[in-house]
Amino acid sequence: MRLARLGRRLSINLALLCATLLAVLVLAEIAVRVAGYEGEQERLESVFDPKFGTVQKDSWIFDFRVDPSQPTITIHDQTFPTHNDPGTTRILFVGDSGTEGAYVPPDAAFPAVYRKLLESSHPERPVEVINAGVWGMTTIDEYVFFRDRLAALQPDVVILGIFMANDINFNLGHQERERRGGHGSWRSFLRQHSALAHLVYLRTMALNSRFRFWTSDSDALGTLVPKEMRLVDSNGFQMLNYPVGETATYMKQPSDLIEHAFRILDRVLIDFRDLGVRSSFRFEVVILPTPSTIAGQLTMLHFIPDSYGPLTYYGLHVEPDQLDFDLPTQRVHRICRERGIPCIDPTERMRPHGLAVFQPEDEHLSVLGHELVAEELLATRPE
Repeated sequence: MRLARLGRRLSINLALLCATLLAVLVLAEIAVRVAGYEGEQERLESVFDPKFGTVQKDSWIFDFRVDPSQPTITIHDQTFPTHNDPGTTRILFVGDSGTEGAYVPPDAAFPAVYRKLLESSHPERPVEVINAGVWGMTTIDEYVFFRDRLAALQPDVVILGIFMANDINFNLGHQERERRGGHGSWRSFLRQHSALAHLVYLRTMALNSRFRFWTSDSDALGTLVPKEMRLVDSNGFQMLNYPVGETATYMKQPSDLIEHAFRILDRVLIDFRDLGVRSSFRFEVVILPTPSTIAGQLTMLHFIPDSYGPLTYYGLHVEPDQLDFDLPTQRVHRICRERGIPCIDPTERMRPHGLAVFQPEDEHLSVLGHELVAEELLATRPE
């Protein structure tokens, strides 16, 4: 009898404790939503999609399907025939915000400018240029999206824009989703739907970037700590932190994690190339360089004039002679040469213009930058 009463009392106490904790969490959730927090816009404006990555909620990709019974399709408010005309060369650009044309009008993005240049310089060659860049995607996501959705457009040429400011290192954060089948997780669900969970996630990422509680070599907690938390290399660079992750790609002595990032890129480019062989399209790459590569020194436009300041904040002490700002681009060129993939690089065309080829406080291209990429495409490509 006494044990039964004790059991009931214990059950009541546990229920009260759980109810109290739930009430505290609900109040904390309300408080965070009312007060707001740094990074909140990511959760409000983006979807942590388990298959296609972190993309904007209003992105066209979620409703996009190629319906052969329909005469036309629309991408980025561009309308095209669903079926590729045999007499027209269909060129499809894929990439992230750098290709989509962040912060410039749609007709100023380099795919649109390239189309205009082609039409004016070679009016006798019918050409169709489709910009299918998607803000937030990595090269892994772009491959999966192309394979599953865009390949049905039957392009003659596919050109992948590699946004050098983050594509290399950010691939690590998506854990090669196409190899795992694109399944989501409870962590992603919480980040998406709970302001409190998202805030805790961001603050934990920031703290780990600074104090490195967990690194890529940390196995003690296994899968309890999300992989993205542990993406800190042997030099102390957090791969998903801007500008830390980008800086890691410039190290003359790259870490094993950076080496792995380039192996991932190599694998994705091979996948694109091989899909092109099977589907009868030519695959090419266009490099979208960083401010640091153009300027020849560490240049993080969000943090001008002290580009090294954020590194110091995270406890990283990097000397200029440890960095080679052409190294990541050279490595992409080497991969392309070894895999027989044409690689268009506007870096030398851009350098005389300096930082004018970028947005004033952002690594995305300015209108001038997009024009120069289009000019390099016209000068380099066979069409």
